[in-house]
Amino acid sequence: VKIALIGIAIGLTVANILDLSGFNNGVQLYLGILAQIWQASLTAIGIITLIFAVVQHYNPDEVIEKDEPWSLKILEKAVAPQQKVKLFDLIVETFFLCLGLVFINQSSAFVSNSDRIFVIFNKAVFEPYLLWINLILIASLALNVYLLIRRIWQPTTRILTVLLDLAGIAIFTIFAFDPNIWSLQSLAGYLGSELAVIEKGIQVSIYIGLAAVVIVSAFDIFGHVRALIKRK
Repeated sequence: VKIALIGIAIGLTVANILDLSGFNNGVQLYLGILAQIWQASLTAIGIITLIFAVVQHYNPDEVIEKDEPWSLKILEKAVAPQQKVKLFDLIVETFFLCLGLVFINQSSAFVSNSDRIFVIFNKAVFEPYLLWINLILIASLALNVYLLIRRIWQPTTRILTVLLDLAGIAIFTIFAFDPNIWSLQSLAGYLGSELAVIEKGIQVSIYIGLAAVVIVSAFDIFGHVRALIKRK
């Protein structure tokens, strides 16, 4: 069931990323994905339950060989708790990585009540960042899918995670301190004198977001480095 639900969530999210024509804004996209995942998950649980019920009913009883040689040595070595992947955290992170890909690749990030679309990012300045942000998000998404399959941390995956965290901090820092990255001039006619106040508020929010990213990433990096040192 876990494997099926993870596959459904990733599949539906990717499918909606590839086809954005049915959504007018980000909120509608998020709610649509959640609704589809909920509906598809209920169907998957029902189908899986039915399949295993049929298998259990028609499968012949297993014959146990009493003389079969057995030893503790044939058991796989238990995975250390610190090496186990936290599936829930990874699934949530993967979901938001997909949504992040949707958001940054949309041509607009603001929709007014009159359904007029305004672009708040300066396309000429934002495009160089867009390539690197996409690369980091796609690499992180691929790493998360690999970890969901393996269910265990390895030195290589920990090092890759640290490098991606550092790359994310670097890109976000450059992004946060570039005043030309976004513009609300297309909203000047609607906001009037409040435009300057809103622009300042957005800039402060970006700084707060940068601080949050640095703190969270620092804790994540510290955890991976400590695990690598203990492993040695």
